[in-house]
Amino acid sequence: MFTCNLKRLYAIFAFGLLVALGAQTTHAAGVSAGTPVTNNVSVAYDVGGNPQAAATDDVTFNVDTAINFNVSSGGTTPVIPNAQRQVLAFTLTNNGNATQGYGLAVEANAGNVFNMNNVDIYIDDGDATFNAGTDTLYDDTNSLNNSGDLAEDASVIIFVVADVPPFGGGTAPTNGQTSQYNLLAISLDSGTAVNALGSQTVNQAGDAWIATTSQNIYREGTAGAHSLDANDDGQDSNSGTYSVVTSAVSVTKSVAVTDDQIGGAPGANEKAIPGAILTYTIVITNPSPASSATATDIVITDTLPENEVAYVANSVDVTVSTLGTDPNLTDNGAAGGTTNVRVVTADNNLPAGIDTITVENIIDANGIEIPVDESVTITFDVQIIP
Repeated sequence: MFTCNLKRLYAIFAFGLLVALGAQTTHAAGVSAGTPVTNNVSVAYDVGGNPQAAATDDVTFNVDTAINFNVSSGGTTPVIPNAQRQVLAFTLTNNGNATQGYGLAVEANAGNVFNMNNVDIYIDDGDATFNAGTDTLYDDTNSLNNSGDLAEDASVIIFVVADVPPFGGGTAPTNGQTSQYNLLAISLDSGTAVNALGSQTVNQAGDAWIATTSQNIYREGTAGAHSLDANDDGQDSNSGTYSVVTSAVSVTKSVAVTDDQIGGAPGANEKAIPGAILTYTIVITNPSPASSATATDIVITDTLPENEVAYVANSVDVTVSTLGTDPNLTDNGAAGGTTNVRVVTADNNLPAGIDTITVENIIDANGIEIPVDESVTITFDVQIIP
């Protein structure tokens, strides 16, 4: 009979344990802070073969608050010098078991080669897309009231937005340079509207446990990227990187005497005398590693010294590095050669698309696109005024 009573006691205890364990899986963040957990024990027994009233007792404790923020990485955003309002997108998730307020801070990484200008923090309006007109510009006095607290298991997207030098000041960064920014999320008591470490939710991990009180315990783990973030400090941080992807176009110009028009065919030692024909060569390149992006909308302006030389009609030629001279470039020169235009008439597959080249004492070439490690060469002839 005693064995049977032990079995009954074990069954009652096991059932209570299963109920308690089942309750712990209600939320992804765990049982909500402040939840009262009551456990009952009942002991049934007989005396002289007669069942007696069971002895019972119960105990209640409140679930403590696990403060556990997580800030996801802002990833890498490619940027171009002088670009405005460039975005790093972070996600702040409340992995704790209670609604928390949150403060935010952002810093430039100490090892940056260059820093961005006009750095701001915005709180997303829910569409996961940065829009300065609808997202909330964060500051330390009202943004928490505007954005509300963050419920357990909930997330919010945080945008770090900045301008690339030289916009806003400084020197333009070069291709391949990076600038890292670290976003810090600070746990605050629900409803707190001040972003300051002094307002942070108090950690009670070192206090004696009080069963009837929900105490705050920092649980976010190891330190993140921000200089103020430490292990289990009620804060979390992560980094995002602006990476410069740009072009560094270079140009060279040279001149050679083609024909000094002294006796017979041109030779090897022609001289730049009045009446001589000279060829100018302009080479525009977009070389790596200084460049990693196509250079677009290139405009070339070359002003001829009109009192010393005159353009030779129909002499403009364009060469693209990958295809050589394009036979579909035609010279639509006006009578007398005062104005000559070379136009792309057929081939649309050029890696450098030339809209027009106009010669009228000034050479204007526009609409050129040069991919990385490609070049465009323009040549034309002039005659020294006799």
